[in-house]
Amino acid sequence: MKLTHMILTTALTLSSTAVVWADQTHEHDHQPSATQTQQLIQTQGVVESVDLANKKVTIHHDPITSLNWPAMTMRFTAEDVALIQNLKPNDNIRFTFEQKGPLSMLQRVDIVQ
Repeated sequence: MKLTHMILTTALTLSSTAVVWADQTHEHDHQPSATQTQQLIQTQGVVESVDLANKKVTIHHDPITSLNWPAMTMRFTAEDVALIQNLKPNDNIRFTFEQKGPLSMLQRVDIVQ
């Protein structure tokens, strides 16, 4: 009985340690570091869709080398809907954003002719 208890305790300890280790070592390139959250990033892209009700715009942007991000399509959030109200799908834009935790917050958007 003591041997069974000892084996179960050891197994549980090792498995929980492995889970903690895996969680601590698992990284995503698209997650910003602490230094990346404080910088303004400028890039350009093409508007895919605009959601005024939720102050969101989906943009296919160029690679962002300062963040090690490849070109991709992602959603950006505007604090003020006025920043995105004139955007429409297929607009070519130049924009500035800032990472605030998990959100990519738009700071400036210019339509490029």
